[in-house]
Amino acid sequence: MLKLGSFDFGSVFQVVVLVTIVASVHGTNNPLCDTGPDSLTQTLPFFFPGFDAPVPQVCIPSFGAQGDETQRCFYVYVPDCAGVNSPLVFDSHGLTSCPLFSAEYTGWLQKADDNCFVLTWPLGITDENVADDTCHNFPGGVPVGNDDAAANSITPNCCCQKDGIPVADTVADPAFFRDIAIEINETFTGGAVTIDTKRIYMAGHSNGCMASLAMAALHSDMVAAVCCHAGTAVTPFAADYSAVPTWIVHGARDLIIPYNGTQSELGFAIMSQLDQFQRISTANGCDNSTTEIMSVSDDNNLVVGESMTRSGCTNNATVRLVTLFESGHTPYFRSDETDEGASSTMVDTTQLAWDFCSAYSKTTAPDLSRSTVMIEPDTDPTSGSIVLTSCVLGVASSFVAFMITY
Repeated sequence: MLKLGSFDFGSVFQVVVLVTIVASVHGTNNPLCDTGPDSLTQTLPFFFPGFDAPVPQVCIPSFGAQGDETQRCFYVYVPDCAGVNSPLVFDSHGLTSCPLFSAEYTGWLQKADDNCFVLTWPLGITDENVADDTCHNFPGGVPVGNDDAAANSITPNCCCQKDGIPVADTVADPAFFRDIAIEINETFTGGAVTIDTKRIYMAGHSNGCMASLAMAALHSDMVAAVCCHAGTAVTPFAADYSAVPTWIVHGARDLIIPYNGTQSELGFAIMSQLDQFQRISTANGCDNSTTEIMSVSDDNNLVVGESMTRSGCTNNATVRLVTLFESGHTPYFRSDETDEGASSTMVDTTQLAWDFCSAYSKTTAPDLSRSTVMIEPDTDPTSGSIVLTSCVLGVASSFVAFMITY
């Protein structure tokens, strides 16, 4: 199998630009956003000539948007170099996007080959009777703002909508994401490739970054670190939250999730990146008296941003915000920017993300048993807590055929 690490990404840059543009404006009805069982296996060789690895879709029993048991799907890539105690990385797509698009522009596929970790792409909710576009849905309820006008503003459930209204009946994706980790870990147990469950990392773009931050807030026992792009925290920390190292990159010219936050007349809000940095630092017990600020340079040694780091945290759970001054909503290496006034970055932010996440490991392996947790919004979302309802799902076997290929 030809490894992605040997590819010249410049040769496919124009194609990736096109797909990035399409991904930002089209949903599941776009024929390029193929969510079929063989979409990645069949399409990735077009973008990365010579790539011939199977990237199967796996479907398991999990929860639907209304809390009903249904089939939810994800994709898995296992590089040839993966072995015993391989890390597991989630690369979660954005609103209206899909795993195929993420695999083409985020750079995590190449990093998996370079660093020998197992990579998974969760597929969001695709039922058009439930949501207008492909989406991940996580609970809101974080108070935003300190002044009187913002006192009652909270983050909404994000990011599924139907007819412009947030889907709020039940927020099922936290349980689905944990089910993915459970399924992958069980499938690889005892084989040539196994998962180091102390090194499960959450990455993603936009809605996928929100999902990553939410998983850390709700399932901190499982998430070793977060390293995600262009997202914002919408989900309150669980009562048993344990500090999770967190790295976020955001473009100062982002018009989709504004760097300085935004508020609506309906009482919903998105916090600024600096407020988010402070919020996570406080939750992680960091030493807020000292902030390390360093410049960020691109491949041409031009200063294009800065990183802010808080350390001295509980569990050594450092918090870092990377700000790219000229980037918009797609702060990935050489990815096209569609936000007005924004420009493509020459910083390999996915490498920076991996460098951060891979430095961390849980001290205790999480309990990845089949008894899982269903997350529902609190009846009083301003309280900052989450109601947990225990549920048990059956064991899936759809992964067995995939394992035979390795």
